[in-house]
Amino acid sequence: MGSKHVELTKPERGTFGRVEVAIYGTSCADVEQLAQRIAACLPGKKIAYVDGIHRSADAHDKTGNPFFSHLRLGEESYTFHRQERVLEVEWRRPLDEADLVLVNGNHFAAQAQIIVTDSRKWESLRKRKEQLTRVLCILQKDEDYPMDELFSDLLQGRSDIPIYPLKDDEAWIPCIEQFLHLHTPMLNGLVLVGGKSRRMGFDKSTIQKGGLPIREYLYTLLYAHVEEVYFSIRPDQVSDFDGKEVLVDRFVGLGPMGGILTAFMHNPNRAWLVVATDLLGLDREALEYLIAHRNPSAVATAFVNPVTQMPDPLCTIWEPRAYGYLLEFLRQGHSCPRKVLLNTDVQLVQPQSEGWLFNANTPGDLQLFYSHSFD
Repeated sequence: MGSKHVELTKPERGTFGRVEVAIYGTSCADVEQLAQRIAACLPGKKIAYVDGIHRSADAHDKTGNPFFSHLRLGEESYTFHRQERVLEVEWRRPLDEADLVLVNGNHFAAQAQIIVTDSRKWESLRKRKEQLTRVLCILQKDEDYPMDELFSDLLQGRSDIPIYPLKDDEAWIPCIEQFLHLHTPMLNGLVLVGGKSRRMGFDKSTIQKGGLPIREYLYTLLYAHVEEVYFSIRPDQVSDFDGKEVLVDRFVGLGPMGGILTAFMHNPNRAWLVVATDLLGLDREALEYLIAHRNPSAVATAFVNPVTQMPDPLCTIWEPRAYGYLLEFLRQGHSCPRKVLLNTDVQLVQPQSEGWLFNANTPGDLQLFYSHSFD
């Protein structure tokens, strides 16, 4: 018997966040202090800190949901009390905002780990041997720490883990920066061709540029800069794209918003560089400039349209965290992706040529584009 539920691609993440590191080997107070130091050394990054319940060894309810004495994201603090039943969607919401989730390893495990050599907590660390699966570095606090036993027993003979003085932030912070860099979401490309082109009078995606229909031109252009490229199409366009990589709208009738949401439904773990076929001035230089100014910590990276002075949602890099915002705005009755850009944390980029975002919706616009010389 088949499942009655649709199979969905789930976001890749650990216990708490997409990128998480637990701090082991020292007291809870020192773990929190170290987390604060890490956050101070990573300005511009959204750092969350998860701590456990200190009055009880049982940090989970009967359903297995973790509870925290506190969860902090930047200046915001969230408290989940032990006696309350906290739904996973509630405690995950602030964590989905974080670039990095730092976890108190005395209470919870995480994808990667940092070990502090504190002799007071040696026996406690030994009990957590099975959780030491991906140690990024060891921070040396005690000179008389049993390092040989740490490597031979707890770390199973690994010799490639770097050791740094705990006090020397500049020496070991690059380990965390590299870990974050390795987890920067890869880029996919999406060419929006699902519009009806009513004002143009014919399919805009067939306008010629560089000897190709504009949709093929943009598809080829994107492929030089991203991992995968898809055409975003309506259900009735499938036969026109036989053999092509397509994403058929699953949010029918919502225009570009539906195409972007469909892309995230297909793969919520990639960032999506979305372009529309009515932006005839887009070229290699424009895409390279946008990608070079990408901010993965933002909801999106968008060009500012020189005419409207507003972010242009149809030449934008949408980060994975944008998925939730798009759905939330849709829930509130908004189907315009620009409204999301105007009301969230977005990296705005000034185009170097006014022609990059020239929008052609009518035959008159098309004539103007061909007759105009853009710098």
